[in-house]
Amino acid sequence: MQIKELLNYLNFNSNDTRIISNVVTSTEDVCDNCVLLLTKGHNIDPVYLLNEKIKNKCLAIISDTKVEGVYYLANLKSKVFDILDYFYFKHEHNFKIIGITGTEGKSSLSKIIYNGLKNINKNVLLITNEPSEKDMFLSSLTTPDSKQIIEAMLICQKENKNYLIMEVSCIALSEKRIDEKIFDYIFLTNLESDHLDYYSNLYQYHLSKIDFLKHNTKGVKFMFSDTFNKYPNMFNQVTNLIVLDKEQIKLKRSSLNHQVFSYKNNEYYSHLIFKQNRYNLVFLIEFLEYINAYNLQYVIKKIKRVKGRLDLIHSRPYIMIDYAHSSSSVDNVLNELNSFKQNRLIIVIGAGGNRDKIKRSEYGKSCLKYGDLIYICNDNPRNEDPLSIAKMIKINDDKRFIIELNRKKAIEKAIKEASVDDIVIILGRGNENYQIINNKKIYLNDYEVCEHVLSDQ
Repeated sequence: MQIKELLNYLNFNSNDTRIISNVVTSTEDVCDNCVLLLTKGHNIDPVYLLNEKIKNKCLAIISDTKVEGVYYLANLKSKVFDILDYFYFKHEHNFKIIGITGTEGKSSLSKIIYNGLKNINKNVLLITNEPSEKDMFLSSLTTPDSKQIIEAMLICQKENKNYLIMEVSCIALSEKRIDEKIFDYIFLTNLESDHLDYYSNLYQYHLSKIDFLKHNTKGVKFMFSDTFNKYPNMFNQVTNLIVLDKEQIKLKRSSLNHQVFSYKNNEYYSHLIFKQNRYNLVFLIEFLEYINAYNLQYVIKKIKRVKGRLDLIHSRPYIMIDYAHSSSSVDNVLNELNSFKQNRLIIVIGAGGNRDKIKRSEYGKSCLKYGDLIYICNDNPRNEDPLSIAKMIKINDDKRFIIELNRKKAIEKAIKEASVDDIVIILGRGNENYQIINNKKIYLNDYEVCEHVLSDQ
């Protein structure tokens, strides 16, 4: 692409016919004949920025900070992804892009749709922070930055992928890391309470999700009617919306190993358990029907369990690991486990630091409602006092609460305490490989801790 084409696209006058080698978003990535995009938040040192070596390498430098010799674009932060997409793709993609948003269940649904598409022999790339297969693109964030998303899209183009799947967080939308217009399919899992540390109120948080759907005009959107009914006037403004009815989902039988349910008079067997996974599988069924896939009962039966999501790792005692970390998801998981309880339900739980504090007491209420023994430990306390977090979960002096801040020891004690008929549920971190304590990452994996304890018994 000639430099004049990109600059003219951004409403800068240019007749420069030199060819752009790359568009970069950091001074560290500057190369010969590139265009450099620098947004507020970067440490822009004018002396360093205007260094002749940097200037000579760049065909153009565009910033939302006024600096001599730099193209000034006030809304650059909201345009970074659009510029990258225009440069690399001219906004035309030879693959479909699937976005999954909502308060809960984004990771589970993304992996379920990934597996479903793989089961019908589609070539798929999944952006995830828990890569376990070669067709997965690693990101440390729920939704990566604009440059990383473009890198994933370039892989899709080069390897002739049929689909790119990503989670779309409300924070990524607010920070304009992604352009709503690119998505061909969007799934809204639910609208509950979360991120009240980031948004001024619950309505503003929900509005970020609703605007995502409204601003996308080309894609097909899927949601359940209970979500639609929270804001019917707003959702009626969403184009290409398919609203699903949970009343059509009927549980036939279930255990901690499998479930059988019917949907629209068709019966499905799944290794994924609990109500939330029935909803996820119905999302998949509706999507596969929309793209004219067939033999859906076989496809659903082949779906593997999602690691860290309602994952039964041991029987007698029954030990499960789940990522639930919102007040509603914790309550839902404990409620469903309670229905399978033969003896005691033993809970290991913590709460993230520097995050919504309201949900901590909600955790405690749910634990007391369903649990027989509750080990409160560290999740990712970050730079908050871990004991203060634990005391917010321990809402009273009920003897079922045991504070053991060391998460490894809490898991060990819970498993060693369990009899063969007990259920142990370890909540909050799924398959994450680290804790953040005093803003330092410390390696810890709940699965490995469980394996170590069980191997010694």
